[in-house]
Amino acid sequence: MVYKLTIPTLVLTTMLTACGGGSSGGKTASASKGVIDASSANSVVTLGSNYSLHLSVKSITPGTDKNVNIDITQYGNTHKASGSFAQVHGIPERNYKTQSDADITFSVTATNSAGKTFDVENFSIYYENFNSTSTLEKLAIAEVENNINNVVRWKQADTVTINKQFILDATGVKFNIDQMRPMNLYVRVGNTLSNGVQFVPSFAQSNSETFAQVSTNDCSVISNTTGDLLVKGIKQKTCVEAHGYKIPLLIEDKSANNSEAKVAHVKNIMQYYLGSFPAEVTKAIYDSKAAMAFLSDELWEGRVGDFLEEHYRFQDLFATETTDTTTGENKPDLAMKRDAAFEEIIHFVHDYGVMNLAVQSPSSKWGVMQKELDVLNEKAILTGSYFPNGQDSTIVEADLDAESYDQEYLAYSLYAYYDLNFKGYNAQELSSATFAELQANDPAMVKFMEQHFPTRAALKAKFPGYPNN
Repeated sequence: MVYKLTIPTLVLTTMLTACGGGSSGGKTASASKGVIDASSANSVVTLGSNYSLHLSVKSITPGTDKNVNIDITQYGNTHKASGSFAQVHGIPERNYKTQSDADITFSVTATNSAGKTFDVENFSIYYENFNSTSTLEKLAIAEVENNINNVVRWKQADTVTINKQFILDATGVKFNIDQMRPMNLYVRVGNTLSNGVQFVPSFAQSNSETFAQVSTNDCSVISNTTGDLLVKGIKQKTCVEAHGYKIPLLIEDKSANNSEAKVAHVKNIMQYYLGSFPAEVTKAIYDSKAAMAFLSDELWEGRVGDFLEEHYRFQDLFATETTDTTTGENKPDLAMKRDAAFEEIIHFVHDYGVMNLAVQSPSSKWGVMQKELDVLNEKAILTGSYFPNGQDSTIVEADLDAESYDQEYLAYSLYAYYDLNFKGYNAQELSSATFAELQANDPAMVKFMEQHFPTRAALKAKFPGYPNN
């Protein structure tokens, strides 16, 4: 399970408005070169009456404030009248996460009825009016409204800065956290509205407004915590060392639900994933101050949720959804249940390691890997082999934010690829529960796993006893 953010999704949607003049000859010449000036009616009219707009995140320039998080979802223009939830409500083209404030630069294209595509310049950014949106509150994390009559002009610019001050200033104006309302940005040219880009920005809510880094010492033992961790209910901690970096594991209570025995299993998986990726992934996790949090059960939020969310970057895992190091098929506490440790820990490595590096350097192997995943994710949703938030498009509450679709797609596919699901398991959001099914339903994802992850034989040797493998 992906950790669910409790703040609303912030959606940036840029609209191009045709206003202003300019010589017809000059603008026509510009259009002939493949460029439309959104500030000029004479230029816009060359598009004709039937055209589409596409808004993209062109680049992300991370800032220096490492205590800000920004989740970004770029939705596509493709919607179906009927189908699965995501097919109807919105399919992400790209997902991004930053571990700092950032400047986000957009690019816009327009495609006319003849299929010719133009770059668009001098566009204005508009945001969705959350006070009058038709989007249900509990669906706001998984769609954008795309209503040309419910957008407000922000400014003419191709770049926006998302930092702590912006979050403070924009709350209640461009989005509202208390009302679970995102900020949606679009581009508009004439009477045409682009696709939307959705942002979830946040910053550390501790008194110091910084994320804490868990101190680590001897990773071979489970040690008692002190100070605020102990006072707030996190009783123990340990760590996993990989490539010279110690990655912390917080433990709510080692005596609850056989947690102490299960910690060894959790650490083995952490060690395996971290050791399988190059050192730079572990370093990125370490630099982000992220920790795994091993919590006693699903009711953790009422006990330690506020404290952890305000002070730490973390990925949760419950003692009730994993097992110990037993090598046989009969895994303790997992009768007819998936071992969630493989899922939550790959989320941890993906979010704070791979995605972190991908945003910092889009041209790096990690940037290429993330783009490949986004493309596969979009295709799987379009073809119906992956259906995040389920098959029913009429539900009124989305459990999963669209920014997490790629993470869950990777996790579901990983379980199928390595045959980690129990026998008879029916995937709730993926058409494939086994390796054979993944080969048949999503061969491109099989190639992705073969390229970026350890072999099936290697994982089986390290973690024996899972019934399907």
